[in-house]
Amino acid sequence: MGTDGVNIRLSLTAVHLFSDTMASRLTLALLCLTLLGPRSTLACPALCKCYPRRAEVVCSEVPLTEFPSEGLPANTTMLTIQYTNITTVSKHHLSATPLLEGLHLYNNHLRSLPPNVLRGVPRLLTLDLTGNRLADLPADVFRHAPLTTLVLKNNLMETAKAEWLPDDSSLTWLDLSWNRLTGVPAALFKKLPHLESLDLSHNRLEKIPAKSLDTLTKLERLNLQRNKLVSLDPLLFHNTVNITNLYLTANRLDKLSPSLFQGLGKLSVLGLEDNQLGHVPPGLFDPLTSLDEQGLDLTANPWLCDQKVEYLWSWLQQNKGKAFLAETIRCAMPLPLAGHSVLSLLQSKMISVFKEPLHWLGFVYLLQHFLPTQHRPSKPSRTRNKTTEGTKQVNRAIHLTKIWGNGFKILLHFLLVLVVLKDYACHDCLASRSCPAHCECTLSICSTGVVCNQGNLSYFPVDGLPNSTTRLSIQSTNLSAIAADDLRTVPHLVYLQLYHSNLETLPSHFLKDVPHLNTLDLTGNRLAYLPPNALHHAPLRNVILKDNRIEIVHPDWFPANSNVTFMDLSGNHLTEVNSSMFRNLPNLKNLDLSDNNLEELQADTLRHLHHLVSLNLVNNRISTLTPGTFASTPKLTRLYLQQNLLQELDPDLFQSLPHLELLLLDQNRLQSLPFGLLGNFSSPEDKRGGLVKVFLTGNPWVCDEGIKYLWRWVTAFPQKVGFPADMVCASPKALENRMIASLNEKELGSSLNRKHYVTEDKTNHNREYQPGKKHLKTARNLCGGAWPSDLWAVRPWLEESSLMICLASCRPTHPTTVVEIKHSN
Repeated sequence: MGTDGVNIRLSLTAVHLFSDTMASRLTLALLCLTLLGPRSTLACPALCKCYPRRAEVVCSEVPLTEFPSEGLPANTTMLTIQYTNITTVSKHHLSATPLLEGLHLYNNHLRSLPPNVLRGVPRLLTLDLTGNRLADLPADVFRHAPLTTLVLKNNLMETAKAEWLPDDSSLTWLDLSWNRLTGVPAALFKKLPHLESLDLSHNRLEKIPAKSLDTLTKLERLNLQRNKLVSLDPLLFHNTVNITNLYLTANRLDKLSPSLFQGLGKLSVLGLEDNQLGHVPPGLFDPLTSLDEQGLDLTANPWLCDQKVEYLWSWLQQNKGKAFLAETIRCAMPLPLAGHSVLSLLQSKMISVFKEPLHWLGFVYLLQHFLPTQHRPSKPSRTRNKTTEGTKQVNRAIHLTKIWGNGFKILLHFLLVLVVLKDYACHDCLASRSCPAHCECTLSICSTGVVCNQGNLSYFPVDGLPNSTTRLSIQSTNLSAIAADDLRTVPHLVYLQLYHSNLETLPSHFLKDVPHLNTLDLTGNRLAYLPPNALHHAPLRNVILKDNRIEIVHPDWFPANSNVTFMDLSGNHLTEVNSSMFRNLPNLKNLDLSDNNLEELQADTLRHLHHLVSLNLVNNRISTLTPGTFASTPKLTRLYLQQNLLQELDPDLFQSLPHLELLLLDQNRLQSLPFGLLGNFSSPEDKRGGLVKVFLTGNPWVCDEGIKYLWRWVTAFPQKVGFPADMVCASPKALENRMIASLNEKELGSSLNRKHYVTEDKTNHNREYQPGKKHLKTARNLCGGAWPSDLWAVRPWLEESSLMICLASCRPTHPTTVVEIKHSN
């Protein structure tokens, strides 16, 4: 008997009679084999799961060390190999799946690709190589497949080459983020006339050549955040008139051309936060007529609220709703206005501070002409007649300010006395200043910044370090080790960066000689652990351990009641975190645990972090979150949960987060959201009404009655939804790829595919259960143990027959027998 059209019904009584005999177990097994028919004979590689209905294979087991080409169904169109120990892939491997359209090889251990690797997959459209160890790729490596999506995120590449791609490539999506790129050749972009999305974030780009983007006329999204860009050519975006999303966040931009955004009338999202902007030129934002609500982010810049801030102030007054957290755009200078919101300034107040510019002219004159500026190793220190010349400069400033009145004269003379005394005290140290080989030094009076970034530096530059050093940055070197007393010559150190310097260990108590250290950045080394007391002795506020090999965080790294407010542990090998790890960090405000291997957060993990404002858990393997996870973090405003394995969320998960403003849940496995998760629609006392932006794209939304809450929420608050056009249905087939916000209630009701569980229960016979994970947990042995833990993973099986009957023996503590599963088209 075949599986199609089977219509068998078994009584619960019959099942009960057979339940305790060996014969019954054999009968059940044979019945399931009969019902499954030929599907049971289909090949599937070891350590993999195959889904014949959608021609998909998923392999995600760590013990997998070789590409599973043996046993792969020839009709496979989607292949995912993730979190394994595979190190190579070849043309021979992929030739086993000639119909392949999507290949995801992320978080494995690939170090190289052969040039002809894609020759055997002529239909391949999507290739994802995220999270491997690729440092270079051969020419023509992507030439043999009609790729539309290429993801090379989180590898070790320092260059991107045009030779990788064919002329007139079909790519519409290219992701090169989280690499080590210092530049991208214009020749590469010339081969990408169809590109719609380009991600170059989290690299080391210092410049984008003028006109290099001119051929990208179809570009809609450009992500350049977290690079080292200092300036942008005025014509850089001249031809990219279709851009809707532009991210320039966390660079070093200190000024922008007035015509930079000319022609970008379609731009809806622009990120300029966390740069060095003091002003924006008049007219800069005028062409941006399509900005979304909260679409422009200007926060975390050192705004100078002088007369030049008038355009920004005026624009914010007229477009307050278009600026993200507009009230937090604050003045950094001048001191009388420091900390004030730009929006809150009255025009009269803003002008009055500068109505008599001579007040500031004298002070600026003093700063610019008296204080020394820069010092290089090749140039001698300028210390001749420092005191005499300084006095002359101050006298000139006083001459300019005679009209200020006696009060200001007294203040200025007092400043003069302090400066002269400081100069005498520092005369000897200025005269004796030196700079280590392979380094550059920047001087001001009795304080020095030192940068060492030569690749051939293999030792800590103790000799020659100025005693007055307050900032020391050693980056991209071969340092490999640091001794316990290497910092003894820099007792005034405030900022220490040992960035990508091949460090494998740190000595215990190595901060004992820097009692003023505020920031420690150890990004990109090879640290697997830190010794006890490693971070004691210094009043650290910022600790950055990003991109190392740390597997566990020990509380004894930190002193009790540590001052640390910012900690970055992203890009490590963490598999778990618990509350004890953070018990000495009660003042922590920002915690980054992204790009690790976390599978869960224990309910009390965050219980010591009462001041936490930002939590980043991006790109882990978290599948569940308990309702009380965030109970101890009421100040949380930013929560990043994207790129995990979340399938279900408790409706009360965010109940204790009244200040939550930004929530990212995109790229998980969510199929619906429970009622009330994001707040109610009309309740004025709802604590989650402050949400500013929620990102939910990249989830396999099932558009039936179960999604009605989400559908109502996104239609009620469209301004709070990030990229609503990309929030689409994954199923049912009739609504596949439909934008959720475009649906109507009738469509949701008619699309419901109901499944029923008829059960025998000791206390309640013939109960009918709605589909749910907790009921599936009682049916682990269903169909010979082949039943997946996720209900929706079995949809392909259910869709191939109008009725499937399987039996299961469940846990003794819950003697329920699943008898029948119906599927109605």
